[in-house]
Amino acid sequence: MKSVLVIDEAQDMDENEFALIQALIQANDDMRVIAVGDDDQNIYEFRGSNSKYLRALMEDYGAVKYEMEENFRSKSRIVALSNAFIASLDDRMKSSPIQAVQNESGRVEITKHTSDCMEEAVANRVAKTYQGGKACVLTSTNYEALQVQAILTHKGIRAKLIQSNDGFKLYNLAEVRFFLKRIDTNLRSPVIDDALWSTAKKQLIEAYAESSCLRNCLNMITEFESINQIKFRTDLDEFIKESNYEDFYTDEGEAVYVSTIHKSKGREFDTVYLLLKNVFASNDEEKRKLYVAMTRAKDSLYIHCNTSIFGPYLIDGIIQTKDPTEYKEPGEITLQLTHKDVVLNFFKDKKEIIFKLRSGGKLSVSDHFLTVEISGRTLRVVKFSKAFVEKLDSLREKGYEAMSARVGYIIAWQGEEDVEESAIILPILGLYRS
Repeated sequence: MKSVLVIDEAQDMDENEFALIQALIQANDDMRVIAVGDDDQNIYEFRGSNSKYLRALMEDYGAVKYEMEENFRSKSRIVALSNAFIASLDDRMKSSPIQAVQNESGRVEITKHTSDCMEEAVANRVAKTYQGGKACVLTSTNYEALQVQAILTHKGIRAKLIQSNDGFKLYNLAEVRFFLKRIDTNLRSPVIDDALWSTAKKQLIEAYAESSCLRNCLNMITEFESINQIKFRTDLDEFIKESNYEDFYTDEGEAVYVSTIHKSKGREFDTVYLLLKNVFASNDEEKRKLYVAMTRAKDSLYIHCNTSIFGPYLIDGIIQTKDPTEYKEPGEITLQLTHKDVVLNFFKDKKEIIFKLRSGGKLSVSDHFLTVEISGRTLRVVKFSKAFVEKLDSLREKGYEAMSARVGYIIAWQGEEDVEESAIILPILGLYRS
């Protein structure tokens, strides 16, 4: 029986992954290789991926190329705009345009703004057009995603954030560490037996019932269960270390999701609202990113931009409008703080206090600190970094004041010279303009 190597998302290979594949091919003469990829969707060049490795795999090993030209997801107008936009890309591997399988046209609407502040406009469009099903607002940055979510929530629209969490590893999340510790305390062999697994999961649910991170952690556990009938402890470690927190968001029926474009890859939505602030798509990577964003949509695509990137595409049935409204900056801003925004050494003697807190729990703003009430005492648990204080000062000049805060994530962190890890808080801050 011949072995088969299947490479999914092959356009995202980096140099090390390609070298591994070359080594596997060299060591297995009879192995078949199936690589599935779309060079138009390579949007991870910033971390080393490049579709040239997919091309090299074809050319170096005399592979046969099969073009899969049918789009089963999107309505015809969405496919037409996507095709026209990506056609200007240099050196593509495709020789034919994608064909829409669905006969329905769908809706595509492009609004060009004169204002830089388009978050309010996008939220207004969501409020006016959302009629149920799965919808998503796609943005270029986490900051924009947070602002849109805040405005939608303020309008009474249920909005779920799918945020990039590149600032920490899933393995270091407090809930994940708790689960692993419950297993390791009673582990007697390389294999985790079902009773121990169930007990650890139950203890996690009991201890972190109030945590906003619990759902993702349980989804992670469920996915590991589904692909590992025999649960080796080493496999669990590898699975977690190769995963990201945002991999385990699940669809919850009718909701408006808010996500960066990068984190939407591999997902699909009935309706997509695309916020493109000062985006010119002047290079191939930017064009591919927008192509990925547009092709997330199944039925309707609403694009809001303040540049002329879609001006040349006069496609029959696509609505192009102009909005001269000068929208103000939002009345409230939400900030997800990262390691750079807090003083890490400040947490070193606070592990016991921090482990009493849960993600989503309320904090209070006190000058350059965040505090929590425990047993009638007000305790400082977060200190802002100098750089973040300067950022707050600049926002204060625009009329914003930090008025609310909550625990975003509790993370394990260890300094280069530290003997043991500390527990740190990456908070979420709410600023309001007077």
